[in-house]
Amino acid sequence: MTIVDAGPLLALVNSRDRDHKICSQATERIRDGLITTWPVFTEAMHMVGERLSRSGSRWRGQDLLWQLVRTGDLQVHEIGPNCSDRMYDLMKKYRDLPMDLGDASLVVLAEEVGTQRIFTLDAHFRVYRVNGRKAFRVIPAEI
Repeated sequence: MTIVDAGPLLALVNSRDRDHKICSQATERIRDGLITTWPVFTEAMHMVGERLSRSGSRWRGQDLLWQLVRTGDLQVHEIGPNCSDRMYDLMKKYRDLPMDLGDASLVVLAEEVGTQRIFTLDAHFRVYRVNGRKAFRVIPAEI
């Protein structure tokens, strides 16, 4: 599975987003499926609502996000209750960047599912480490 952050999710459902083309092209190369967490999905829902509310397309964008889940193109992983301490520790460690809850949940997800592949537009993932030592392999590589 390839972990996906909120930025690419927003870009995929908003054809006017400046990163829409690069994210659409990247999804064509991802063959193993996309996975995210509820904090990141919530962030994407909020962002799409904020960015598309002016054009009256808020629900259309939110519906497109839901359709990714409903069709199985995006899996939303439940972060277990035992992971809250790990997310806290990560946010404390990377507080100078700073790391938000969504980013911390994605690092924990990477550790849980055993992957380093992440689809993101956030350069912070070039600094974050899986299990404290393994670098993420960022998609698209152009960021």
